[in-house]
Amino acid sequence: MSDRLLSDAALAPSPPVVGAPLASPIRRVMGFALDCLLLIVPSILVTLAASAAVLFITDREAFYAVGAELRGRPADHATHVATLGRIAPVLVRAEATGLPPSVGVAVEEGDYARAGEILSGYRLVYAIGDEKAAKPGTIRLDLGRLMPNVLRGVSGFGTAALYFTFFSMGRRSTLGKRLARTQVVKLDGEPLTMWESFERFGGYFASVGTFGIGLLDLWREPNRRLAHDRMSNTVVVRRGAILGALVAAALVVGSAAVFARQVAQADTVRALYAAAIDAYDKKDYAAYLKNMEGAIAQRPVHPTFLRRLAGAYALNRRAADAAGVLRKMATLSLYYNALDDPDFGAVRDDGGVQIAARALEALRSRRIGSSEAAWTIHDRMFVPEGIAYDPATRAFFVSSQYKRKIVRIDPSGAVQDFVTSGRDGLWMVFGIAVDPTRRLLWAVSTAEPVMERYSMVDENATGVFAFDIQTGALSHKYVLPDRSPAHRFDDITVSVNGRVFASDGGSGMVYTVAPGGKSLEVFVPAGTIQGPNGLVTTPDGRWLYVSDYAGFIFRVDTATKAVIRLLAPPDVALYGIDGLTLYKGSLIGVQNGVEPARVVRLDLSPDGTRISAARIIDMNQPRVAEPTIGVVAGDTYYFVANSFGGLLRKPNSVLASQPLEEPVILKLKIGT
Repeated sequence: MSDRLLSDAALAPSPPVVGAPLASPIRRVMGFALDCLLLIVPSILVTLAASAAVLFITDREAFYAVGAELRGRPADHATHVATLGRIAPVLVRAEATGLPPSVGVAVEEGDYARAGEILSGYRLVYAIGDEKAAKPGTIRLDLGRLMPNVLRGVSGFGTAALYFTFFSMGRRSTLGKRLARTQVVKLDGEPLTMWESFERFGGYFASVGTFGIGLLDLWREPNRRLAHDRMSNTVVVRRGAILGALVAAALVVGSAAVFARQVAQADTVRALYAAAIDAYDKKDYAAYLKNMEGAIAQRPVHPTFLRRLAGAYALNRRAADAAGVLRKMATLSLYYNALDDPDFGAVRDDGGVQIAARALEALRSRRIGSSEAAWTIHDRMFVPEGIAYDPATRAFFVSSQYKRKIVRIDPSGAVQDFVTSGRDGLWMVFGIAVDPTRRLLWAVSTAEPVMERYSMVDENATGVFAFDIQTGALSHKYVLPDRSPAHRFDDITVSVNGRVFASDGGSGMVYTVAPGGKSLEVFVPAGTIQGPNGLVTTPDGRWLYVSDYAGFIFRVDTATKAVIRLLAPPDVALYGIDGLTLYKGSLIGVQNGVEPARVVRLDLSPDGTRISAARIIDMNQPRVAEPTIGVVAGDTYYFVANSFGGLLRKPNSVLASQPLEEPVILKLKIGT
């Protein structure tokens, strides 16, 4: 049976509960059946205890006599007969099966000795709820019959009520539901109180009272709610599914506090760095070092801070400390030509500095990975940025910054225009993404003075475009009405439900277009992520991962908009990650903000809240010169090797005069 998710139709559930996987009818019936089986043992124990208590109160002699019989038959016949005589009235009252009528007559006449003598010729068997006929020569006593009928019903009901109430209240589950991997949750996400749990148990009788017809709601009701679910305002989900929802709810509540601390930390770092640069300009190298040490304490693996700190140590003639920072940079695979930096003049000949500098220099020739050329676009002025893949046609699409267009590369490698230069008002094209379900190619576009045929009319224009994959015709166009402050859309991704997300590095926001939406809306406000860039959604659409060019990875809950910053190992530098995609529980990113530029693989923890491991999977490919964005097709990662976007924006230059090469798309095997 296909999965069904909790719907908010006709209900008012807490947002974190919406979308929780509902327990299937089979799981629910199985869980209830297991609970009924598990109730047999406590029910027997309760019946034994209640029967013993009733017998002790109403006929203490018979109580002790039964106990003596259960401990074993007395050795002498007279004692045994006397004991059975005291038990005889109990057998008569309980209408024990197999009891000879003569015993009843003897008890009625008060001749307990004769009753005991008659019973001595029979085997006495104790049972609970046993209605079977006794075998010849056997008398069967149902201990439950020692209790009045009312008390018997109360004990059975009470045992079940206590079991279901205790194990359902709070966030617990009955043993049967645990085994069936289901859980009862309230629609408002709050734990069940004792009274609500008892009320839900009482609702079972409403379901039973329909002679089983009400059970059809497990199939016909959108949220599979039976009578007892409706009475207690609950729903049954797969066990463990609600945990993530509750965590998300906690993130919503704690998000503001978390980001208040992060913003405060960012402000502190900026203040320290600004003070350091001011001190450097004034040649106050002691203050320069002090402020850089403060900044690096907040951002221990920031490439620029590390370079500055090494130089600050060198200016203060602390060669050993400078060498230590250079060694750390080598360990992080962050290149820095320290020996050509004037700040190292006083310590350049130090042995430790020389050794560390050689380790850094070795990074430039250290080849990692086996990427190779997939295609070449024969247009030096193309200046590519984004790449997307259509699994239906096995075609790739590549966007152009300078030429303001998108090309299509078919499976044979033939390159042709998909959207011609500037068509439909297209400006510089950056990230692009395929929506395979709706057969659309989405693109983000921003006008910059360096693009071909720039006009002041287009100044700071930014928007999102969607083109029909089959025809290339414009399907949607959403343009930001406000051009100040300057926006700069960098990348785009499409969720499984058709929702579009676009990163705006200019304003520090993430925008969205809802399915069927009419305009761009702010999804993550400014001040949350400093420099949003690459982004990708999980296959189920629940989470959005965003790379912050300032050195972090964030995860956004697409249902609640709660944002968390992923934890990462202390020796992992995440600065300067551009494109981002997912592959088998890992994020694949192009890290072009460091030298050497590389492709990195970031393994996510099972809950997706931290980076458990990071490694470089491609570096120092000879064709690489400012790589940008990549896409996964099968087990291969395709990425733009040489965008030359930096040369495009080189001040006071003409693009045609720059040392450009034809754009290359590289492919890298990342799985088997």
